[in-house]
Amino acid sequence: MRRRTTVQQRVIGLPGDVVREDDHGFIWIKSPGGAKFVKLNEPYVSASSRLADRAHFGRHWHVPKGYYFMLGDNRSQPLDPSVGGPGGCDSRYFDNGPVPPRIIIGKVVRIIRPSSG
Repeated sequence: MRRRTTVQQRVIGLPGDVVREDDHGFIWIKSPGGAKFVKLNEPYVSASSRLADRAHFGRHWHVPKGYYFMLGDNRSQPLDPSVGGPGGCDSRYFDNGPVPPRIIIGKVVRIIRPSSG
């Protein structure tokens, strides 16, 4: 039996949005008809992790109608090629791109961290 690997990601861009990554690793989003980009609040991404993943600095992506833009919390961690290939598993990578809703499995309602000890 082959084990299927799943990767948890956040939906950060909706259909019609423009997503931009600045030269410090911060993500900015402009909604359709919006006058300016708004910085995405990501307190769960450390400064060192943000700076360790420079591959997409200065890039932007248009989210097509009917699709969503996904980002993982551990963006600087290399991943198994079966779930997105070296460097990451999110919509910033050409092979993945924005995803259709049929690929989105569900909503996280609780995070349980293992106890130390």
